[in-house]
Amino acid sequence: MSSTQDDLDGFTNNLEEEFDLEEHDKKINGMFGDDYYDVEDIYHGFRSKEEGDLEKTNFDKENELLDSGKEGFKLAHERVALASTILSGKGPWCVARAEATREALQANIDYVCGFVGGACGAIQEGESCYSTDIVRQASYPMNAYFYYYGPTEMNCDFNGTGIIITFDPSHGNCVYPSRNMLD
Repeated sequence: MSSTQDDLDGFTNNLEEEFDLEEHDKKINGMFGDDYYDVEDIYHGFRSKEEGDLEKTNFDKENELLDSGKEGFKLAHERVALASTILSGKGPWCVARAEATREALQANIDYVCGFVGGACGAIQEGESCYSTDIVRQASYPMNAYFYYYGPTEMNCDFNGTGIIITFDPSHGNCVYPSRNMLD
């Protein structure tokens, strides 16, 4: 391993050891107060407190999908990397796992086409994203669903048949939507 890599590993390990989550939360709360995480922020203005009892969104499913045995700085780094990729406007993309069964991927296509109908026009025979390869055929609508409902781990799970990638899966004239295409 290079000395640069050793230095980086040492820095990461020291940072992880020195980071006190409780102290961090106290400082953030002191700077912004309890109102910083106001429940209306979660609903993007579609509902107000007067329209009923609102609770903060439960992200347990996303946290469970992201956790996979990682802790501390490594887990935080993965979450920041995913968020920054989304905000850059260059991905990420949700695609079908190569090992998924044909039946499961066809079920994904049927499900997504029922909710995000426009996503399926591009995969019809003769269109730019049509493919006889079921993985490619399912990936396009799965990615459209991922962005339509919000690019979260949960919206790419598809019962374990989806995976988030950071390289553009577009091919030929088939361009996969990413954040910058939906703004």
